[in-house]
Amino acid sequence: MTRRYLAAQGKAIFDRTCALCHETYSTRGTLRDYQRRGFHWLVWLRDLDLGGVLADDMGLGKTVQTLALLQAEVSSGRAQG
Repeated sequence: MTRRYLAAQGKAIFDRTCALCHETYSTRGTLRDYQRRGFHWLVWLRDLDLGGVLADDMGLGKTVQTLALLQAEVSSGRAQG
């Protein structure tokens, strides 16, 4: 397998994950676009049984993204509420 093929496969999986999890979580707020991308990335990693670290400047919503991920886990039945 080539690197280009693997990159294309990874993007395809990520795009499907984004479409599937677009409305699978509920929070009292709305995620901004960059927060939604981070949330989708976390869900994508979870689906691949990989781990990841959210790292950015302070105040950009890592906590909100993590809470959205936890809510998605509870909603999907993968975690207890």
